[in-house]
Amino acid sequence: MLREIGDLLETITSTDPLLLVFEDLQWVDHSTVGLISALAPRRTPAKLMLIATKRPMYMVFPEHPLKALKEDLLVHELSQEIALEPLGEAEVAEYLGAGLDPSLPQGLAKLIYDHSEGNPLFIVVALDHMERGLISRENGAWKLQVPLEEIALGVPQKLRRMIETQIDRLTLDEQRALEAASVAGIAFATGRGMRRRIQNRDARL
Repeated sequence: MLREIGDLLETITSTDPLLLVFEDLQWVDHSTVGLISALAPRRTPAKLMLIATKRPMYMVFPEHPLKALKEDLLVHELSQEIALEPLGEAEVAEYLGAGLDPSLPQGLAKLIYDHSEGNPLFIVVALDHMERGLISRENGAWKLQVPLEEIALGVPQKLRRMIETQIDRLTLDEQRALEAASVAGIAFATGRGMRRRIQNRDARL
């Protein structure tokens, strides 16, 4: 019924604007992909805007149902992609104070920023982990349950499972490259140097 849905939306938006928001399209089903694919190329006048959000990590897999649609829409200039940059330390502090007492425990925003590198998903998971005995919200303000210097943020189990799921979906060569890169640190060389490290590691096994 994609054509019928398209006709209905055109009728609704012929006089009044309509904004459709689809969140977390990394979990998209084929029916939603079909709907977006049917709506995008329609040329009849309509005051309709569709905004979709997704996590880019899920788009690297060729079998993802949204990958082909995204490439087709970009090629035909039927969509625009806006890549969001990680949050800075000041933005993390602003997020922590949103709707709450703007005063934060000294160093809390920096701790979370350093641990998450401004990744919004990591920030949320880290806060959820810390609220289990490390910090709390009392009367609309953050309160430390232990001294800040005693808080050692590892990788919360929830986030660990998400990362492991992504690693399991990589090819064997990609997993080997990732393993070698993890030994090298956050910054590492690519290309021939990386291949040599992988080969040397295999030689030692």
